Amino acid sequence: MTGFALSLFEGAKPPNPSSQSIRLKHKLFRGINQFWNQIIIRNLPYTACVYQVRRGPQMIESYDFGRIVIDGKQYGSDVLVFPHRVMSRWWRKEGHRLHINDLEEVVKEGGEVLIVGTGYSGLMDVLTETKESMRREGFELIIRPTREACETYNNLVKSGKKVIAALHLTC
Repeated sequence: MTGFALSLFEGAKPPNPSSQSIRLKHKLFRGINQFWNQIIIRNLPYTACVYQVRRGPQMIESYDFGRIVIDGKQYGSDVLVFPHRVMSRWWRKEGHRLHINDLEEVVKEGGEVLIVGTGYSGLMDVLTETKESMRREGFELIIRPTREACETYNNLVKSGKKVIAALHLTC
């Protein structure tokens, strides 16, 4: 389910939604995690932007080698799937080895479960120190080939857990 949020700010151009330095005059919906379809209304004392936002956890609709569909949007690169946003073009220090530094955004977000999809054939290696570090951060860690990881993610989301998925889409 999606909803809409309205932000008002001074000036004729909308700020970069990811910029932390912007000063919004009014924010009518709190907790915006993802900025999708931006609609701009001009010629007002303030410029207004309406953002379509996700109001429920992300669901993975399909996965095949090199391609994943999450809530109707297709991605062709590795992704981090958070409860209310997707970080596409997720890149790791080493393509087929998962280091703890590759999961900084996951640690910042926090959660109950981290599901790692190791690729179509399961070739990505999760380093021992990465496993240990994520467990120390309080995550239950599930490591599976990406097809199984997607199914596990959807099942855990439906059960109400705060789940994050780190998905390698190829290999």
